[in-house]
Amino acid sequence: MSSRKIQYFPHIFDVKDLESAKAIILTDEGPGADTARRWALETPYVTALIAEHLSLKRGRLVARLWLRNRTGLRVDATIAIWVLQHCLEPAEDVARIWRGLRPDGRAFILNMRQRALPAVESLQSVRHFHWVTDGKDVPAILLQNFAIDAEGQVDANVVPNTGDAGSFWVRLVRRQTGGEDQLIR
Repeated sequence: MSSRKIQYFPHIFDVKDLESAKAIILTDEGPGADTARRWALETPYVTALIAEHLSLKRGRLVARLWLRNRTGLRVDATIAIWVLQHCLEPAEDVARIWRGLRPDGRAFILNMRQRALPAVESLQSVRHFHWVTDGKDVPAILLQNFAIDAEGQVDANVVPNTGDAGSFWVRLVRRQTGGEDQLIR
């Protein structure tokens, strides 16, 4: 991309219906990988990954998730699918995930290694947005406060262009700092 000035534009994700959301979440990747086909292939694949790696029973993604403790409401597990590569400040969003988990809670992340921030040249040209990268290393940010419990690559036969962006999944465990309940910065 040229040196022209761009602005972060998260409003691309402000949609009002499922069809619009599908088009943003699962972008058309060319012949044989349009949004509808991707939705049909990827949704059962990702659901199965989540169920397997968070030990959830088929057909029931929510079990006993909440735990009340002295610091407030915490969950046993969180899921972030194709999210962190789009966040302007991924360290802040990873911190939110960490704070929302109980000690030893699990996070399942499916993400691209390469960042894809929605950006526009001006707020007057929002119909012409670009995906840009800022060089922030989401996997490294995750490892500051989580330990890897399991990890793998996304099946390229199900999810298109996974090699280009380095798509991966990882199951993480909330790391404690010296026995304290504090986020590492």
